Amino acid sequence: MLEWRGAGTGSTGPRRGEGRVKVPMDEDISGRPGRDEAGTGDLPRLILQQLPVPVAFFDRSARFVTANPAALSAVDRTGDELVGLRPGEVSPGVVISGAEGLEAAIEEVMAAGESRTYETRLRTEGTQERVWMAVLSPITGHDGEVLGCSVVSLDTSEQHRARERLSVLDRASMRIGSRLDVITTADELAEMATETFADFVAVDLLAPVLAGDEPRAPAPGGTIVFHRAAQHSVLDGCPESVVPVGTSHTFDRESAVGRVLGRGEAARYPVDEESLRLWDITDPERARSIREHRIHSTMVAPLTARG
Repeated sequence: MLEWRGAGTGSTGPRRGEGRVKVPMDEDISGRPGRDEAGTGDLPRLILQQLPVPVAFFDRSARFVTANPAALSAVDRTGDELVGLRPGEVSPGVVISGAEGLEAAIEEVMAAGESRTYETRLRTEGTQERVWMAVLSPITGHDGEVLGCSVVSLDTSEQHRARERLSVLDRASMRIGSRLDVITTADELAEMATETFADFVAVDLLAPVLAGDEPRAPAPGGTIVFHRAAQHSVLDGCPESVVPVGTSHTFDRESAVGRVLGRGEAARYPVDEESLRLWDITDPERARSIREHRIHSTMVAPLTARG
């Protein structure tokens, strides 16, 4: 048992306002004389089993030997299913997307005898892509001989996305709005977005903006008239587009674009069969393009002018 008598030295007892904290220490855990037959031998195993961080071990041939429950849960496999497999494999010959370079990294670590970090994007079946940072460390015996390699992994997806967002904002501040021309600015915006996160981007402007007037709410009516100012795609020629640059087109006020413009807030919409059936009725050409190019979600964001 540890006893703390507050701050100060040379005290022989508690004084007024001075706390006394007693911390019980299990002799079995502390390793002091008097421990029972359980001892401390199970502690490393218990710690590893209950650690919420994936840990795996590969032998000198870079074959899976064992892992803790957190690692097995991450790939939805049992230890028996993974024994003998190569790094990144979830079954013989089937490698997790993004883990193709893990085996080479493990072999390098064992050859050099030094730890290193390894970052990769992994996507297991039925899950979203995640960013993992792993620490690869050689494990040696008492004689210094390398026995294998441990892999301790941490899901850093949220931190990675935060860094990416800051990077995008930084680049956007330097590239978008370089000239006082709305068409050029629209093109810079579309180009920047397809370079960073989107497959296809279209920038539509209201007619008064093109005429150099102050932005104002659309005129009353059932539809809103837009002018396609710019568009960019990861595919050559923007085949997803059903509206050529420089032409006018309309959206219903109750459409996703109309609602976002009215609220003044961006929104993301998943593309499913129900939404496609609505597109079939209101805009069959756009519905055809969505199906043909396997568009699975859209994001609509209002653009506002500052100054």
